[in-house]
Amino acid sequence: MPPATSPRPWLPVSTVSLTALLVLGGCAHTPGPREEAPAPAPARADTPPPAEDAPRAVLTRFLDGVEAGDWEGAWSLLSAPLRARYTPERLHEDFTREPLAGERVRRARLVVAGPVRLTATGAEFPLGPERAVRLEREAETYRVTGLE
Repeated sequence: MPPATSPRPWLPVSTVSLTALLVLGGCAHTPGPREEAPAPAPARADTPPPAEDAPRAVLTRFLDGVEAGDWEGAWSLLSAPLRARYTPERLHEDFTREPLAGERVRRARLVVAGPVRLTATGAEFPLGPERAVRLEREAETYRVTGLE
């Protein structure tokens, strides 16, 4: 009786070994000189904005509210101690009576696009050596505490 021959494997040994190597090794591929690297993944929508964007956004909304006459909206962006002292109507009256109010809003509008200094309790937009537009951190947001 002739010796039993083993059936021929479906894939040559070298292909099986290569397949095992790729599976176990993670199959990493580095593009060659003629290949293009894949496009980077788009930024995730749930990625938080840079830290300085939050106070900048609040100050911008406050200034927009003041300039548009939205006193309730502007009042809602004040710090808790200021909201306790003011009403939207009183905020409007004070801005109307204060001769420097328009100038303070104009200066705050100029610095909102500039550098912001984050502090332990809030953020400051420098106006000069000892003056700044200040915001306090309250809960998960910033609130306006002063325009100078």
